[in-house]
Amino acid sequence: MSDSDLFKRFKDAMGVPWEEPPGSKRLPGVDDDPLPIPPPGSPEQHIRPDDIRSSAVAEPGVGSMITRNLPGADVTLMVTPPEGDDLWTIRGRIWLDPPDDTVGIKAALCQGENVLAVEDVSELGEFELRDILVGAWSLEFHLSDGRCMVVRGPEV
Repeated sequence: MSDSDLFKRFKDAMGVPWEEPPGSKRLPGVDDDPLPIPPPGSPEQHIRPDDIRSSAVAEPGVGSMITRNLPGADVTLMVTPPEGDDLWTIRGRIWLDPPDDTVGIKAALCQGENVLAVEDVSELGEFELRDILVGAWSLEFHLSDGRCMVVRGPEV
């Protein structure tokens, strides 16, 4: 019995008409081109463990407000540790200096070379990323003009 005979018998037994699959479709956020690794020399700032732990110890589920200045941008973050088995939440805002409405920004939550979450930054510069964090993590800001800026988080 050939493959085509088996397929015909299966199709007849199931009573399901065969339809050609649709053409290639792209899923937003899934099939996008991967983000490049930040180029060497990309501006970086670091978040100290105390910046996050101090608020978590005081009251679980309450975030820490963190501000970092990078060459070409200012970033304010609210890093909220999870309660129980929940996800870490990183909300923030980025301001380009000087302001430039023609430059798009993608915010990416990363661990090592793995991109955990990506979001297009809104017109107001706002973003929110949520995921499980284990170990060292970072936020990468990829600008449509090719620049990249990194804020490195502490081990969690």
